[in-house]
This record gives sequence, C-alpha cells and structure tokens, in this order.
Amino acid sequence: MTTASSKSQMIRAVYEGIAFAHREHIQGLIASKGKKPEVIRMSGGGH
Repeated sequence: MTTASSKSQMIRAVYEGIAFAHREHIQGLIASKGKKPEVIRMSGGGH
C-alpha cells in the first residue's frame, strides 16, 4: 500500500488480511484437533 493506492486496492487488502487470519486460525484448529472441522461458522463483530 502507498499513498497512491486506490480505495478498491485498500478494500482488497483488508479482505485479504481477514482471509489470511481466518486461514491461520483454521490451520491451528486442524493442528490441535488432528482433523479438519466439519463446519466452520463465522460472524461479524459489531458493537
């Protein structure tokens, strides 16, 4: 990201960050349980 980055590039970067964070969490679940979860549910965090 730079000061020249567009709004759409910033939004994509945010979504990519969220996706990679969830991937890391899922990999941690798999490592701790030894198997893939059957269902993964996610929800938003409002105030």
